[in-house]
Amino acid sequence: MPFTRIAHRGYSDLAPENTLPAFSLTLERGYPQLELDVQLPSPAQ
Repeated sequence: MPFTRIAHRGYSDLAPENTLPAFSLTLERGYPQLELDVQLPSPAQ
């Protein structure tokens, strides 16, 4: 079974993780997929 490379929180070796620069570097470096963390505010906010 072939492996799939997934950039966890973007390319965080060269940019802070979970940032747009890290996601852009992911695409520039040829990663086919990326994974990111999403936090939704509570309804009270």
